[in-house]
Amino acid sequence: MSISRRSLLSRTAYSGLLCLILVALTACIRPTEIARIPADPIAAKETWTRFINTSARTEAASGPFRLNGTLYYSGNEESQRVLVYFWGNGDKETPLPLRLDILMGQGSVMAAVNEVSHGLFIHVPRDETVYYTEDNNLLAFDVPVPFSLADLAMLVTGRYALLFASPDLEIAPPFHNAAQGEDGTILYTVADVPLAGKISLDSNGLPLFWTDGKDWTLTIEYWPDSTRPTPRKLHMQHAKGRQATLIVRTLDHTAPFTPKQLQLPVPSQTPLVPLAARQ
Repeated sequence: MSISRRSLLSRTAYSGLLCLILVALTACIRPTEIARIPADPIAAKETWTRFINTSARTEAASGPFRLNGTLYYSGNEESQRVLVYFWGNGDKETPLPLRLDILMGQGSVMAAVNEVSHGLFIHVPRDETVYYTEDNNLLAFDVPVPFSLADLAMLVTGRYALLFASPDLEIAPPFHNAAQGEDGTILYTVADVPLAGKISLDSNGLPLFWTDGKDWTLTIEYWPDSTRPTPRKLHMQHAKGRQATLIVRTLDHTAPFTPKQLQLPVPSQTPLVPLAARQ
């Protein structure tokens, strides 16, 4: 059977196009989707143990903190670069209350946020209004950070086990079904925890990647040439494109903050309005 030159070229072009499609699809696959090979059970258990022990040491040394950083975030139509100041007493039982100031520039406050046990209070000076919501997630204020201030405090201070590890690990330890990830990482599936999903740990037991398995991913980068278990950068991304990157400039341990320092400095007669009314 003879094959025409045109037919051969068509098949070659088709094969080339198919290869390009496969390459493109492979590039879109997330780390959680390519980690299919079961991890060595001994390595998986040892790495998880390092994770728990490192987090426990950080937890034992935790206390009042103050963070200065830069937050870059973008949505479908806009991008922002803001300064953030974040502080709290880092109480071992409950981190609340917590305070976060978002500034457009030095001295120009875009929003002052206060998380308490029953929700968020957000003072927006431009609106001359304090908004409140029972939803503690910062997404409620249209900032693409899929965490509460309490979650964020645990992340920036390296208290990871409080977010990713269950106190009932003896019942279903995550290392039994761990998968081998890229560059020697190990991927664990965690459930019944504040941030359920999949978490990738490096050989030192530090988390590098998390996904809720549906919409959000978190990538953690650490300080270069340092053994600090606290992150230098947090990159959060939604499947539809919204994303935010928090770059930590400084993280200090301070004297305990007073109750007044953890409240919103709101002028008298400022109206209190449900946040839903601002949307």
